[in-house]
Amino acid sequence: MRRPSITPTLAAFLSALLPGLGQVRQGRLRAARPYLRIALLLAVVVLLALTAGLTEIAKWLADPAHLLILLAANVMIAVLRTAAVWEAWRGGGGSFRKIGVVAILIFVLVPHVAVGWGQVRTYGFLTTVFSGGGTTPDFALGGTTSTTDTLAPGETTTTLTTMPTTTTTTVPWEGRGRLNLMLLGADSGTGRTGIRTDTMIIASIDLVDGDIAMFGFPRNLIDLKFPDGTEFTAYSRILNEVYPYGLDNPDRYPVSNPGAAALKDMLQGMTGIEIDYYVLINLQAFVDIVNALGGVTIYVNRTIVDEEYPLEDGTFTELRIEQGVNEMDGTTALAYVRSRHDSTDYDRMSRQRCFLSAMAAQADVGTILTSLPSLLDAIQANVATDIPLSSLPALVELVGVVKPTDALVIGFGPPDWITGRIDGYPIPNVPKIREAVALAISDPEQARTQFGIEEAGDACGFGDDPTVAPTTTTTTTTTSTSPTSSTTAP
Repeated sequence: MRRPSITPTLAAFLSALLPGLGQVRQGRLRAARPYLRIALLLAVVVLLALTAGLTEIAKWLADPAHLLILLAANVMIAVLRTAAVWEAWRGGGGSFRKIGVVAILIFVLVPHVAVGWGQVRTYGFLTTVFSGGGTTPDFALGGTTSTTDTLAPGETTTTLTTMPTTTTTTVPWEGRGRLNLMLLGADSGTGRTGIRTDTMIIASIDLVDGDIAMFGFPRNLIDLKFPDGTEFTAYSRILNEVYPYGLDNPDRYPVSNPGAAALKDMLQGMTGIEIDYYVLINLQAFVDIVNALGGVTIYVNRTIVDEEYPLEDGTFTELRIEQGVNEMDGTTALAYVRSRHDSTDYDRMSRQRCFLSAMAAQADVGTILTSLPSLLDAIQANVATDIPLSSLPALVELVGVVKPTDALVIGFGPPDWITGRIDGYPIPNVPKIREAVALAISDPEQARTQFGIEEAGDACGFGDDPTVAPTTTTTTTTTSTSPTSSTTAP
């Protein structure tokens, strides 16, 4: 070939875009062939990966060993591109003293450094959060642990206990048809001591067809017993105090998170089913997680007005979320799932299940992958779980088959699910709760008939699509604004 007229800078830049392209424009095909062949091989690998689909890619990425492979590949590709740029520059007669090639090399290397940093962070995230219960973030330990059996109301200590780690190397639901997750929301904030699980939900997922049953538990249930028959007599004796009881009694629950173990023990006895994992989220981090996902659109079936909604800084503001389709950012979403001044705890429980269904319906694998950099910061220090790494690929696969809006939802509150009250607190009807849980899992249709259980979409008023108003209701699409700080002190 006749060598075309091309400057060393342009040749180097072309090889930065595609290794070997600058050499081709210089007419040096022999020099270009090795780079082009490797580039072609990489393109084939990427295309094959894309044909597998996002779910398979996400499952592959859920293995930290694969992340290390990608990190090594990233380094090798950076070396390949750097070599191609430098060879094109020198082959075109570029001088060592020119700075043009330096600028091009920076253009080449900066993205690889950024990608490598993200890969290292993701590796650290996976091996820290999904450690099978071996590592528990500080917030989940509440800052109060002791070896006493009970503490008086308001009494706390400040000694943290280091617990032995436990790991799981096999998928614990092998040979079973369902996966049972305990989902907890830690309601912490200004002026509050320790940790309270004001949100408690068990999600039971069919591993074959993705059907879900969600069971919600009011925070104020009383007259509770552990499966071994021991009565729960600590503090005010209500359900959201079982978690801190576990933290204060690590000798009874000698695991990395005794609080979650105690609550898991209690709810297993109440429902009669085995809980595989727990996931605990600090509700203040809930804001960042929703924002990282780009917000959530949800139909709200009635206007919510809270004249004294508490803000994180201890002040109050007036909250108003209109009936209709709302585009919620993280701050508004947190207010939606927490507010209860113009309603009851049981209404709040219902809204929490509705929001979880709407968020799960919109957070597909692609959304999660593209939001991953922001999600890492929001999750790593504010989510605790005993899900082991070995189970993560299987959980990723479940994302593609679950049907959040078709989930059966039950809130075990008064009047249908209690036998009476003690000092105003409801007493759970455990035999009836167990019967409903068993039937919702084994025969959902019969559970709908016998107990009047609804699917999440119907119970929440948005049907199969949480982002649109139901056709039988006339509403106006609105965009919610975040609650703002009050100008006056509480």
